[in-house]
Amino acid sequence: MEIRGLHASIAAWVTHSRGTGAQTRTGSQSRIARTVSTQSPLESEVAELLVETLNLEDVAPADIDSEEGLFDGELALDSVDALELALAVSQRYGVQLKAEDPSTREAFTTLRSLSAFVADNRQAEAASPTVMAAGNS
Repeated sequence: MEIRGLHASIAAWVTHSRGTGAQTRTGSQSRIARTVSTQSPLESEVAELLVETLNLEDVAPADIDSEEGLFDGELALDSVDALELALAVSQRYGVQLKAEDPSTREAFTTLRSLSAFVADNRQAEAASPTVMAAGNS
């Protein structure tokens, strides 16, 4: 993974997606707790990773709305948070995150999009060794 390229790409996207209405995440858990959508099992797992990785002490993983923006929503993550989360996702799930790939930036839009990215790429990588093994037999 190209860390510098990924960081620059995510930083630019975060700045663009926030516009002029940058927020801070110093709010109480009750602001986050107005969850509208329910989380799938993978979304719950990724939410736990997000909370653990970023040390979000006042946020419970179950209270993160799957469709709320990670950067322009209640969490108001920044580019450093995105880099830390990208590294954690890469290490935990073994997915490749490429700075030049638009799907990487799109994946970090919401909890749901990040979970879908993990599911899609984890499945693709899990299938690759099987195809290679079948071709070598």
